[in-house]
Amino acid sequence: MSNQQHTRRDFHKTLGASLALGVAPAINVIGANERINIGVIGCGGRGQYDLSLFLRDENVRALAICDVDQERIDQTRKDKLKGDSSVKAFKDFRDLLEINEIDAVIIGTPDHWHAIPFVRACEAGKDVYCEKPLALTIGEGRKMVTAARKHKRVTQIGTQQRTIPHFKQAVELLHSGKIGKMTHVECWNVDNRIERNMGAPPDSDPPAGLDYDMWLGQAPMRPYNRNRCRQWRWFWDYSGGQMTDWGTHHMDIARWAVGAEYPISASATGGKFALPDNSETPDTMNAVWEYDGGVTVSYMFRMCSEIKHLGQGYGMMCYGTDATLFMNRSGFEITPIGESEPVMKESGSDDTYIHVRNFLDCLRSRKLCNADVEIGHRSTLGPHLANIAQWSNEKLTFDGETETIINHPECNRFLDREKRPPWTL
Repeated sequence: MSNQQHTRRDFHKTLGASLALGVAPAINVIGANERINIGVIGCGGRGQYDLSLFLRDENVRALAICDVDQERIDQTRKDKLKGDSSVKAFKDFRDLLEINEIDAVIIGTPDHWHAIPFVRACEAGKDVYCEKPLALTIGEGRKMVTAARKHKRVTQIGTQQRTIPHFKQAVELLHSGKIGKMTHVECWNVDNRIERNMGAPPDSDPPAGLDYDMWLGQAPMRPYNRNRCRQWRWFWDYSGGQMTDWGTHHMDIARWAVGAEYPISASATGGKFALPDNSETPDTMNAVWEYDGGVTVSYMFRMCSEIKHLGQGYGMMCYGTDATLFMNRSGFEITPIGESEPVMKESGSDDTYIHVRNFLDCLRSRKLCNADVEIGHRSTLGPHLANIAQWSNEKLTFDGETETIINHPECNRFLDREKRPPWTL
């Protein structure tokens, strides 16, 4: 056994004993001008992007990066760290978590690798910025919330629209009754991936430098396929497709606008109808959630037809008895019923840095972030429930208190997934 493996084993043995005694890792309170040391778990496109945003703050320093692919490690060191050789690099996230000086970690892995590093980071006394969707399953999400609360960690989920000012302004207007009683929120994405589809390459050996078994982690063992590994979002083992990708962004704002925590029902239709590739998740789907108070939320996506919906490629329309409010990352506008021109328009932008800034500020104050893990869990839950409704071809009623499906209890088996040994949560 290597010294590194021995160190990790002892670290988790000691940590486990401490937790069994009810002793949580000490919270390192960071002073106003103290340096914040971070680590990055997952150095793909989003992980690298998040790292670049964190490093815009002169008081943030990267101590370590981690990825199962050596190519990604090398690329991150060259492009984002300017060749800084002092930053440690690992292929196993547990080695990164052993560095006591790290205050917080960024999790930018594929979705199936969010939960375990998140929980382990909380146990190790690290705060966490985790990309969305929060988890691969509803069950994982709840365990992540539990870990964060137990160990008193500051957490932020990458639903940056929560912090973008014009979204907050739009939601406040809705809550003030600006459009009357809101009855429905319609969300959508339209795109055309037909001409740029990813094809169906044959299975092959993994590339040199990739620890493929570690990349799979808890997911079932499958032969290596370039699309599965590089385009993982469109395979059920690793993600929930467009529904949990863009759908989580939409649901987060829609749920905020509606002012409800959980849907009381979900239904969905759709499937993979047109894409000529080896992806698995739907290219076309319609989902509807009902909430208490007489309001519904819907999400429609078409990935094989870029004809715009309501003149927009994506966004959400809030329907009220007096007016409608449309919003997306470019801004929002309010149009009274019976009129063709908006009476109020506000521009905006997709500024993710202010979301990162909110997390960094909360590391010092120890306050809840704008997209704390509980908010992230509840906003991811709806899309997961829609996928279950589509798989089962049933309208599902949901109990938010117990986070279980009431009318079709057999569907509760989809609330979590069996993990491939030795990975557990």
